[in-house]
Amino acid sequence: MEALEERAYQLAGHPFSLTSTDDVSQVLFVELRLPPTGDPSAPVKTLGTTNRGKSSRGRQKQSFSTSKDILEKLKSLHPLPMLLLEWRRISSALTKVVFPLQKEKSYNANLDMFRIYGKSDFQTSTGRVTMHEPNLQNIPKDFKIAMPGIYFIYLFI
Repeated sequence: MEALEERAYQLAGHPFSLTSTDDVSQVLFVELRLPPTGDPSAPVKTLGTTNRGKSSRGRQKQSFSTSKDILEKLKSLHPLPMLLLEWRRISSALTKVVFPLQKEKSYNANLDMFRIYGKSDFQTSTGRVTMHEPNLQNIPKDFKIAMPGIYFIYLFI
């Protein structure tokens, strides 16, 4: 993630918060002048105002979307949207899968290693087995991290 952040800062020309949609939209749409809809031929007037932010005078300020759909459209115009998508994907995997699993691990002295033991429910109305604390059925089989021009990392959880 640090390598992606550094590359994003190089492309933008300065550090900014990758978690802040306002900072990301400022860099993409104001500084880099990418089209806010992702379509280079679409007029900018099609965007309206949102209630997300208010200016100091109480007026609504214009906020551009930095959703996955818009970034997917923009990645053919500039390399920064692709880096943002990859950074968000990795960040999401860490916060939703890796960090919760690290909290649940316990040391097994007989095996001389850390293990994760989930709780199972067999008494479901459909007859399926469900797991919780942590939900080990929700872990992706493999997770590929592609970093163009740097290297590839494979995580098997």
